[in-house]
Amino acid sequence: MKAQGYRDDDLAVAIGLTPNEFAKRMSKSVFGTDEIEKMIDILQIEDPETIFFK
Repeated sequence: MKAQGYRDDDLAVAIGLTPNEFAKRMSKSVFGTDEIEKMIDILQIEDPETIFFK
């Protein structure tokens, strides 16, 4: 996130969450498929399996 110039609050809004919702999901590591797909696109993640599907 930081490498792409996004703060937590910025990314939260970009994927359609409030900063509070985003923080809760980050602490539990639970995101919906649509949110994960948006993060992959926004952050230009080349190998999402290593990040999201451990």
